[in-house]
Amino acid sequence: FLFNPEFLNRLDETVVFNSLTRKHLLQIVGLQLRDLKNNLASKHVTYSITKAAKERIIEEGYSRSFGARPMRRVIQDRVENVIAEKFLTREFTESGHINISARGKKLFFTQKASDPKDPDVSLAEEAD
Repeated sequence: FLFNPEFLNRLDETVVFNSLTRKHLLQIVGLQLRDLKNNLASKHVTYSITKAAKERIIEEGYSRSFGARPMRRVIQDRVENVIAEKFLTREFTESGHINISARGKKLFFTQKASDPKDPDVSLAEEAD
């Protein structure tokens, strides 16, 4: 044992820490991107994100020592701020679908205007 029995007897319970798996990290990214989904919905915009883009976010936002805590900051800096800037520069418009993909270490954002004849665009979900 690492601790002597006197110290261990003072503890109420022992909590075992299991490291986060890739599956857990993908779920965390999905949960944290829900805020983006809600913000974009107010502009009648949907988005999809490729698994490669999620993996890129995980690589930048996960550290062995801090876990997934830095992930929120990475999503804010590398996804939300980029999309906001594209709206401000009018590169993106309201009513459309944004696709987030990755090649190498770079994230790419493209927008497709929604077709009024295509009601499924407004119901788009995240791509896995």
